[in-house]
Amino acid sequence: LSDLYDIIYLEIAKEFRVKQAIFTIGSQFDRANGIGNMLLGDIGSSTYGITLHTHYNGLQLLFAYNKDLGKTGAIGSFGGGAFFTSLEDQTIDAIGEKGDAWIIGCEYSFKNFKLSTIYGSFQAKNKENYNVAETDFISGYEISDRFSVTLAYAMINNKNLNNGYNQLRFIMNYNF
Repeated sequence: LSDLYDIIYLEIAKEFRVKQAIFTIGSQFDRANGIGNMLLGDIGSSTYGITLHTHYNGLQLLFAYNKDLGKTGAIGSFGGGAFFTSLEDQTIDAIGEKGDAWIIGCEYSFKNFKLSTIYGSFQAKNKENYNVAETDFISGYEISDRFSVTLAYAMINNKNLNNGYNQLRFIMNYNF
């Protein structure tokens, strides 16, 4: 991005089967360095991530972890970043400094309907600066090959400020 930063993003994933279960393991790397006039300031992020998914008879279990070791924390590259730990509201770039994030969740699919819940923790290296938890409840229904609807409810708890907020989203998607 001219006069902002250079971005390198790498992701690799491998899927394998053990009897009827499908496992996917992945890793990612996202690096951003300030360039040109550095209109966003001096940027130096270096974010790593791992993920593990397992699928078995409509049930999916998920674990993911991201950590930033750069000098400025994770950068929301394009559209908030493609981080494994991104949830409805929180993602590791919201921390604004070095930190880490992890999520754990499950989803159950049957026919054209999905129900899922995910819990995530987002913490700065110094937890007094940023310590937020999020719990998501999501349902989705595929009406046809082109049209689907999703209802997503997110509960965000800012542990430093002893407050939080909730989000409710209704999303309609039509594919042309």
